[in-house]
Amino acid sequence: MIEKGRLKHDMAAGAFAGALARLITSPLDLLKIRYQIQIGKSNQHKYIGVLQSFRTIIHEEGIRALWKGNLSATYLWVSYAMVQFGVYGLLKENLNKGSTLTYTNNVMTHFYSGACAGIIATTATYPFDIMRTQFVIQGNEGKGFNHNDYHHHSIKSYITKTYHSKHGISGFYKGLTPAVIAVVPYMGLNFAIYEAITSLINSITATATATATATATNNNSNGNSDISESKSKGKVANITGFWDTLITAG
Repeated sequence: MIEKGRLKHDMAAGAFAGALARLITSPLDLLKIRYQIQIGKSNQHKYIGVLQSFRTIIHEEGIRALWKGNLSATYLWVSYAMVQFGVYGLLKENLNKGSTLTYTNNVMTHFYSGACAGIIATTATYPFDIMRTQFVIQGNEGKGFNHNDYHHHSIKSYITKTYHSKHGISGFYKGLTPAVIAVVPYMGLNFAIYEAITSLINSITATATATATATATNNNSNGNSDISESKSKGKVANITGFWDTLITAG
């Protein structure tokens, strides 16, 4: 089994990365969703360019609107990253045990682990994804992008209205099937490519380090040989000079 300390480390690192990434990219994610659900001809669209869209949202809804749905989205990405990295590390560790790790087996292990981690993380956190989308597409009361009868004032308001108006628990999982199908190749390839590139970089680094160490060792050996040779020549010269002195004196 994977060490508990390692599992906690993977989950904590994933949670922090998810929260930070979400905080930074939230305004762009909001724009992406609003672009996707615009209807009509392009010259009738409310949001056209990035800067124009930001100005429109800030003017109509205030600057805080750029982070609308950020709380539910943070729950989404933190929990998603925790589950994903935790499950991935767990599966990879156990699949690697007792197997002959050829290059192909290693790639398939990473692909399978990544795909399974993506499926489990997506299923576990999908209600947060729907919640984030609902908060993003709605504007303020009486104005904004998509004001309707189901305007959500808080997470509690969203949960209550969704549960009672969309057939209970199933309302929190609308669209889950295509999301899971899409995440299998995406996360599988993501982790497989990441591990392959990491392994390649580590191999190149190890080879370069070994070469540098061998070169330095050879240089030191040659240097020591030169010093020894010089010392030997010096001793011979001294002995020769000593005998010459004796002969001359005699």
